[in-house]
Amino acid sequence: MTGSRRPRPTTGVPSVVIVGPGRAGGSLATSLVAAGVSIPALATRDGLRHPVADELGLATCTPGDALGLAEVVVLAVPDDAISGLARGLAGRLTRRTEPTGAADQPGRESRPLVAHLSGALGLAPLRPLAVAGLATAAWHVLQAFPSPDTGVRAGVVHAVTTEVPAARASLARLVAALDGRLLDLADADRARYHAAAVIAANGTAGVMVAASRLLEACGLSSSETLAALDPLVDSAREAVVRAGIPGGLTGPWVRGDRGTVERHRAALAGQADVLALYDALARVVGQVALPPSPESSPDA
Repeated sequence: MTGSRRPRPTTGVPSVVIVGPGRAGGSLATSLVAAGVSIPALATRDGLRHPVADELGLATCTPGDALGLAEVVVLAVPDDAISGLARGLAGRLTRRTEPTGAADQPGRESRPLVAHLSGALGLAPLRPLAVAGLATAAWHVLQAFPSPDTGVRAGVVHAVTTEVPAARASLARLVAALDGRLLDLADADRARYHAAAVIAANGTAGVMVAASRLLEACGLSSSETLAALDPLVDSAREAVVRAGIPGGLTGPWVRGDRGTVERHRAALAGQADVLALYDALARVVGQVALPPSPESSPDA
């Protein structure tokens, strides 16, 4: 293990080692350090130094060594890598001879809580670790992380799935240290929950891509389109959050301006992908915004 600085621990909050200090892991580490949570190390492949560890003044270690350094080990790796990493860590545990009574000592090498940060995946990828006797959990922060230094915002939802009450209690303390809101999420609901997150975050980005293409066709530069869309998208989002659904919705889909909608569709006729997106969004918004027409009424 390399490096030396260890942050002053926050009383009653478990220590954490994060495996994979990328955009999500690095942001989580940044905010945990700022909150005074003890992070003995960040785990990187082969224990090599990492810019996030250097920036935070933290030691680095291998993923296997992480099991013996903290009470909570967070796997902040791509979804497809979680199962393989869990199998490898479980194999390391089964090869180790555990001293008598070690299982009852929190923070010992063989007994940390292991959680992953995937939004879509549940507990199944961590099954090998559960079989090896470790508490496991899925912990997702409902926020976009464009860079490792983004940090975790206060008030953000943290979706937690676990079958172990003590694991929930440990993660609840970490969420509280981050000023977050804990959401107990059933394992079976995680894919649906994450789909909602992707639609809201990546969907918004995709809509901006489509809108930017249309504005560029009107003669605006790429930077000009984003500058024009920024206040529009922000005000539309704020209206929905403040006034709710359908109260915060606006535009021709909400007003039922069929003539305007048809003019839009005609203008988009040469861009099949954008037209399909327009139509799909119009259907979703129209279902909650427009009152049923007289001809669709059961009494008609």
